[in-house]
Amino acid sequence: MSKNKPRLFEGAATALITPFEKGNQRIDEKSFRALMEEQHLDAEHCLMIGNDRETDIAGAKKAGMDTLYMHTNLTPPDQRAADPNDPHEYEGWDWEELVKVIEAL
Repeated sequence: MSKNKPRLFEGAATALITPFEKGNQRIDEKSFRALMEEQHLDAEHCLMIGNDRETDIAGAKKAGMDTLYMHTNLTPPDQRAADPNDPHEYEGWDWEELVKVIEAL
């Protein structure tokens, strides 16, 4: 794997925070906005990685974040694919490669 960061992760922070770590039981727009406010982050500098378009991806998009929709064994089978025409929405299936990319940051 290249030592260069993929464009998707250029300038990315090395911290990873989840709404659940902050005591939120719901993953929705309000949760993401509160987390960004607390961490002094702008939505355009955030990336939500999730495996459910109806909850984590939808909430993050409503909050203005880029999203990476990762398919897992927990992903509901009836959910549609990421929108290929949306420049702020990505899709993936290979968690092992994603972990390698994040560890390299």
